[in-house]
Amino acid sequence: MKLLTVNYKTPPKIQEGLALCLGYFDGVHLGHVALIKHGHMNRIYDGEDNLALGVFTFNNPIAKFKDTGKSKEVLTTIEDRLSMISNLDIVDYLLVMHVDANFTNLSPEDFVNILKKMNVKQVFCGSDYHFGKDGAGDVDLLNKHFVVNVLDIRNPFEEKISTHTIIDHIKNGEIEKANKELGYHYAITGKVVQGKKKGRDIGFPTMNVKPVANYVLPKFGVYKSRVVVGVREYLGITNVGMRPTLGYEGEEAGIETHLIGTKVDELYGEEVIVTFEEFIREEKKFDSIDELKAQIVRDLEKIKNITTPIGGYKPVVDNSPLKLSDNLDRLVIDFGYNREVVNKVLYNSIVTVRGFLGSEEVLKNILTEDELNDLKKVIASHLIGY
Repeated sequence: MKLLTVNYKTPPKIQEGLALCLGYFDGVHLGHVALIKHGHMNRIYDGEDNLALGVFTFNNPIAKFKDTGKSKEVLTTIEDRLSMISNLDIVDYLLVMHVDANFTNLSPEDFVNILKKMNVKQVFCGSDYHFGKDGAGDVDLLNKHFVVNVLDIRNPFEEKISTHTIIDHIKNGEIEKANKELGYHYAITGKVVQGKKKGRDIGFPTMNVKPVANYVLPKFGVYKSRVVVGVREYLGITNVGMRPTLGYEGEEAGIETHLIGTKVDELYGEEVIVTFEEFIREEKKFDSIDELKAQIVRDLEKIKNITTPIGGYKPVVDNSPLKLSDNLDRLVIDFGYNREVVNKVLYNSIVTVRGFLGSEEVLKNILTEDELNDLKKVIASHLIGY
């Protein structure tokens, strides 16, 4: 699949002709996937099925520049959408339209002309698809210029699957409903940042995750979660909110995750993925730290007994050169390094490459001096600029 960034002033022309799936595709939910698959199966133009299949999306929500009544927050970043749509393995082009204030003022006819310049022959969309200034363009206008295929996707309860309803579910704490319509566990990618380490003080160390984008934040409360770190995945308990018992009132809402049965070392600066599997309870202020600790124990017992049927958000192991954010496992997977030495590290703690570089004192207690020096050389040889 090719990724094309589209400037509405100079859109690229797809030489082979394009069957284009129209929408924002934020979330790449089950309705989106069904539309894309429908496009793949029905891209027929003048009796031929040789059109390239494209998916059209935006790099910014329209609501960022104009009040549309829709969310300025996102379920997925462009990187998330690229990964999910690429994994379908049926799309030839992901076309990402650059959105700014001027784009939101283009007329429906201007938008149609952009599609024509890209050599669009056939379009796939929902019956309520609107485009152009104030959403004045509709399916009837598209029908005047292209072969149009309209598809509405509804769940077993005859409710239309939409990004809007999924966002509502997430904000209402109905994460299981959201996950069913997404087809996967809702996930937020973020960087691990320094916190006040109050979780560690009460016996439940957490990682503080700052989202890398303006993701939709789940309802304040406690969730069963999983955390992807490098090429590994860990069971966790995640709190979203203000953490009132620990004195965080007045600060911005946070995402904190305790990894169950796993010792956490320095992960600051690492990029991780937090998935939300099940809503456990609402956030509340306890009368004492001891009450909070007792409740966390009960939460952990509940999480360990939950089985979640929806397929999780799994990391994709690629073969790109080792980067700072990669896990030490990559030394074995990609470079054939000594598995026994790496296991010594991983079985004692979570130490990614960046964590390793800042945690030599920890590793001195795990590895021999020769093993440590050898590991440092191997890591350094695969890190540009180290």
